[in-house]
Amino acid sequence: MKYYTPQEKITSLHIRTPRRGDIFKIIKDLRKTGPGIDKIRPMDIKTNIHSLLPILTHLVQRIIITQKMPEKLKMSSITPLYKKGDVKSYGNYRPVGSMSFIEKIIEKYIEICSKKYLQDNKIIPNLQYGFQPKKSTITLLEDFGEIINSAMDKRLYVVILWLDLTRAFETLDHTNIIKKFEEIGFKNPFFKDYFEGRTQVTKIGQTLSEKISIEDGLVTGGINSPGWFNVYTYDVQYLNIKCHLKMFADDSCLVSVHRNLEQAVNNLQSDFIKLQKYYYNNDIYINQAKTEAMAMGVSKEIDKKNEHKIKCHTRDCLYQETYRVQCMCPKIKYSENCKYLGISIDDCFKMKPHVNNITKKIRTVNYQLRKANVHNLSCSTKKLIYYALVESVLRYGVTLYTFAPQYCLQPLESIQRKIVTYLFGRNNSSQFLTPQQLAKLITITQNFTNPQYRQRRETSYQLRHQPEFVTSHRFNNYGERLKSYAVPKLLSKYCQTYLEETNITLIKTKLILQLTEELE
Repeated sequence: MKYYTPQEKITSLHIRTPRRGDIFKIIKDLRKTGPGIDKIRPMDIKTNIHSLLPILTHLVQRIIITQKMPEKLKMSSITPLYKKGDVKSYGNYRPVGSMSFIEKIIEKYIEICSKKYLQDNKIIPNLQYGFQPKKSTITLLEDFGEIINSAMDKRLYVVILWLDLTRAFETLDHTNIIKKFEEIGFKNPFFKDYFEGRTQVTKIGQTLSEKISIEDGLVTGGINSPGWFNVYTYDVQYLNIKCHLKMFADDSCLVSVHRNLEQAVNNLQSDFIKLQKYYYNNDIYINQAKTEAMAMGVSKEIDKKNEHKIKCHTRDCLYQETYRVQCMCPKIKYSENCKYLGISIDDCFKMKPHVNNITKKIRTVNYQLRKANVHNLSCSTKKLIYYALVESVLRYGVTLYTFAPQYCLQPLESIQRKIVTYLFGRNNSSQFLTPQQLAKLITITQNFTNPQYRQRRETSYQLRHQPEFVTSHRFNNYGERLKSYAVPKLLSKYCQTYLEETNITLIKTKLILQLTEELE
């Protein structure tokens, strides 16, 4: 039973025969990792690239022409990596895949050929943010934040469901994968051969298990596996989902917004059923125990959220449609705090838990730096340490969490100043931006050229100052977080003297200078 409508007038992917220059660039750009199952190290190939390039080019050419991969290249090894919990439970280990470096070259070439095809035909839907050009976890979080803040500003109810999928990459049936590939134009016999006869071994230390056949799932550790999961789920866009659906590879999130709490829950439940049916039909399974829900709202009615819970229906319930009458399927409890793509989100969307978490992380860094006595290192080395261990933590999600109450941000800024003073001295502490200033810098540079935020305010009389840009109307503090309000306000305050500048590096330099002057 299909729950999608295949695209019409789809073309077919053509994989051209590679040239030496193509293979040379791939080898040069691939990261240096450990050896695969064949014990060939990337460094060995990179060091002897001029001798091996003709051979490797010929090998890839023959694979593309014959549309078949050698069986030895279809073998990979899996190393179990402990996460947390009981060390004797295999469920507490993450499988880390390792494949031959030669197969990585082949996979990378296939990725290069298929990426442009997928973009030109707009096969991957806009709701998918994983491994897409100009998209990342940050862009997803910012769009997610815009939905929440817009709803809360209008005093609407928001119900969120975060779906946890059980080993999503490992349960896909190879027949269904090939079928999906053919639907979107991946008709080359190479893809069918790629999945046939695959084997893997488990590696612990230097010990290898017996070789077993792999009949399901994408290749663990494969370069194309995340992108191919996006291809596999491309038809989720045809489910007619009314709520906001956001995906980052296998991380799925449903957001329902309505002025009535019960209706918001009902809308989400309806779309969740569509999504469950789709996942079950495509051999993707939801882990009900780890699936979380959250309800937000500024009205007191939100206290009655437990009267309207979301059910996670079983497969039998969905196919027999007993959910339409009455069923005993488990209900998902509402959480007060959830972690989404590394950001802790609370049910008031104040971002307090996340600020507290990163404050603890920065305190730990401060302790480790003093313990390691890095004060005597060169200034350039200390800058590398600061950007790697401190600013990288501060930057992630900074445009979201800096709207937290000031009393939450003060301890974070205080510990940041202590680290900067310890590393660079009190006189140089103003050279490093605080989280709030980082948020301003990122917000302005990302949206500087967007004409949407450059509409000048029309007045019938002469103002003392230069005209400001029009900001969106807001009803409460949530409205001040929206880009339509924050960006015009920041442009008006900081960028009036260089609005016509087109060099983004120069804009960033001028902006950093302005922000650091505020600290002095």
